[in-house]
Amino acid sequence: MSAPKLVAVTVAAVMLVGWSVRAFVVDDDPTAASSVAAAPSAGGGTNDPETQVPVVAATIERGIPVGYPQSRRGAATAAVNWVASFPALMQLNPLSLQNALVDVMSAQGAVTFVDDAIADYVALLDGLGPRARERMWIESPLQSTVFTATDTAASVGVWSVVVTGGVDDAAVTALWRTHRIELVWERDDWKIDEVVIVEGPTPVGAEGALPSPSLEFTDVGSWEPAVFADTTKGVD
Repeated sequence: MSAPKLVAVTVAAVMLVGWSVRAFVVDDDPTAASSVAAAPSAGGGTNDPETQVPVVAATIERGIPVGYPQSRRGAATAAVNWVASFPALMQLNPLSLQNALVDVMSAQGAVTFVDDAIADYVALLDGLGPRARERMWIESPLQSTVFTATDTAASVGVWSVVVTGGVDDAAVTALWRTHRIELVWERDDWKIDEVVIVEGPTPVGAEGALPSPSLEFTDVGSWEPAVFADTTKGVD
């Protein structure tokens, strides 16, 4: 498969599979994300006691931070860290991925979506060819908001950029997308119940900016996700 075709297949798969997981629900209406308004929240200012307490995941399992406090910020951090965990998920084999999804999803979400997600993942790997696991994946959360939150359920929005490419590819591709992540409190942690993903908001590249060689992206791709620095144990 040629490099341009590989990039095209990858981007199409990321958009259509949604990969956070496709089966959670992927909406192909690019205006849908902007039509969702965040609900007004009580507190949240600099004097809010909750904002003074660091939110740190208890541990990292299969590259995914887990174990959050039962709070509004705990739910928000769980959602943001889930998005940033996308590259770790792409390195798992199908069985490990299935186990990871069952761990991080609610009981209902796992029953409803995991089988379809694994089938989509296998199809994605087949489409990318034998070097799929060598491919670089970065997903960086850029902005987040809590739409609604109670002690047992929360709805969080995360805008992110996905960067993907192979070391030998001429081009590295970026895709902006917005997640709406529904979480529920189960098994003493925030679990993912559903995710709706829409493309955008997508910026226009700076005029005259030249693309960097893929090796530069591969270098920074090996770095720790920035959002993990203050929200996971064992990261300085």
